Amino acid sequence: TIQSIFHHVGIAYAHGGTHIAYSRQHRKGCQRRRATNQFANDPGQGDDLAKRLTTIIKTQSSAAGVLEEVELMIKNPIFNIIHASVAIHSLATLQDTFDSSVHDSHAVLLDDLVNSVQGMIDDETEYQIVSSLVLSIAKLWYKIP
Repeated sequence: TIQSIFHHVGIAYAHGGTHIAYSRQHRKGCQRRRATNQFANDPGQGDDLAKRLTTIIKTQSSAAGVLEEVELMIKNPIFNIIHASVAIHSLATLQDTFDSSVHDSHAVLLDDLVNSVQGMIDDETEYQIVSSLVLSIAKLWYKIP
């Protein structure tokens, strides 16, 4: 699963994102488009929920806790590439608690997360998110090959 995340993130970005470094102006334009399109009905509420989800994922003290929170929100439209990146980064940070039993009990969710990340990366994905994903996945690769 970790290898497939690494493979899919690299392949999706290599094929979909031909430019690693976007200009600041382009990135800001993408952020504005996402912010206005993502929560058209109530942008303020969506932003608050997105920030809360990010905080909830970041503050988990174990890999199992991260995965449990991701499982609750992965199908929600608010779950985006930032949440996926934070989740994977948190798994890498908490890799001491990410043993084979946690991996095995959440294998289906990890596959869903891989597929979500693959589908979320496109030309507008910021290079910081991609680099964070690649670094985190590389760390996890050593833990669970």
